[in-house]
Amino acid sequence: IGSGGFNMANFSSAMSFDFDQAMDGPPTAEQAMNASKSGHKMPSLADDDTLGFGCGPEELEQIDHEVFEPLNSFDDDVRELLIDTVNEKVRRILSLDPSKFVGGKLPFGLRPDKTTSAEDALEEEIRRLTARVKELEDELQYSKDECEELRRKIDLMRQRAGLPRE
Repeated sequence: IGSGGFNMANFSSAMSFDFDQAMDGPPTAEQAMNASKSGHKMPSLADDDTLGFGCGPEELEQIDHEVFEPLNSFDDDVRELLIDTVNEKVRRILSLDPSKFVGGKLPFGLRPDKTTSAEDALEEEIRRLTARVKELEDELQYSKDECEELRRKIDLMRQRAGLPRE
C-alpha cells in the first residue's frame, strides 16, 4: 500500500466493488507481522482522500490519538500490528454500502449501540415513514404511467375519429 495518497487502482476497484462477494477475513498475526516487517505501513486516515470526512486533518489526527491511546500498554511491535489491524477494519467499514445494513443488520464485527426505548421508537418511526414514502413514490409513478397511457389512447381515438390533436 502506498503512502496514502490517491491511488487510481484502489479507487477504481472500490468503485466497482461487488458487495455481494465474500470478503477475505482479516490477516493472521503472522501475515500482519510479515507485512509490517517488509515495510508495508497503513496510511493515516487523514492522508486518504477517498474517504469523505467532514473534518480536517487536525481533527482526524486527534481522533487517531484518542482511539489508539489504550494501545500504549503493548510493546511497539504488537502496538503497530494492532494499529494496522484497527485501521484496516475502519477502512472496510467505511467502504461498506450503508443501504445493505438497514433494519438492525450490521456488518460482521460491529455490535449494535445500546439504545433507549425512545430511540428505538424513533428508528421504527423512521423505517415506517421511509416505507410509506416508497409506497407513495411507487403510487405516483403508477399514476403518471397510467395518465400517459390514457393520453396515448385519447390521441389514438382522436386520430381515428379525424379530430385534430391538442
